[in-house]
Amino acid sequence: MPWDISNGAIQTDRFDRRKWGDVREGSERIQEAEQTDHGGLLQSVWTSLYKASPQINEEAPLFDRRVMQTLMNQHAWKELRQATQLDEYAAALGSLRLHDQFDSMLPQELQEQAREMRELQKHAQTLLDQATLYDEAPESADDVTEGDHRAKAEQLRQDAQALFNQLDASTQALNQGFDDLASQLGKTFRNALEGAVQEAQENTEIAQAWGFGPGCGQPVSGRERMELAQLIQNTTPA
Repeated sequence: MPWDISNGAIQTDRFDRRKWGDVREGSERIQEAEQTDHGGLLQSVWTSLYKASPQINEEAPLFDRRVMQTLMNQHAWKELRQATQLDEYAAALGSLRLHDQFDSMLPQELQEQAREMRELQKHAQTLLDQATLYDEAPESADDVTEGDHRAKAEQLRQDAQALFNQLDASTQALNQGFDDLASQLGKTFRNALEGAVQEAQENTEIAQAWGFGPGCGQPVSGRERMELAQLIQNTTPA
């Protein structure tokens, strides 16, 4: 199941979500990349490159927000957006280029912390949902009483609160980890973005040389542009 873009680190509207759905449906590369996606970062990067004025979604997971803040603070990100803004397929190519490097860009310890925090959040919410079910459960015909239901619901809430306390501590640790690595992460992201900018420029130049692109008089769909970019990458010497 694909990640829900509305839960990503960048605020979206229905128009954005429809555009992403169109791009995803027409790209096997994106569907494949989603299988190894880092909590939805592929879609968040795409949204940041596509939207005219991308804004951080403060309700998104902390890890995703910190990654996107670091990315969007780079001058090279602004350069890349010159080729991707309001162009959903150019944004897709840029986000795929960066996605391929996330494992090397993001320290494993931060990725592991993020996974643990997602599991804590999920488990705590499950406990709260169970507590609500006990609150709403009718009295049964056996010896279970309304008081038993209330006691069970209260215990579940206490267990959930213990997990939220762990989550608070993990949040502080993750923030500290990003702060400690700020300079290193900034440099790593900058290098990756500069590579994406260069690749976007090369794709445009080669596409025009092959008779595609603005002013060439030959219409080409977004899907064909992505296929052409893949062909260029596969045939251009490293």
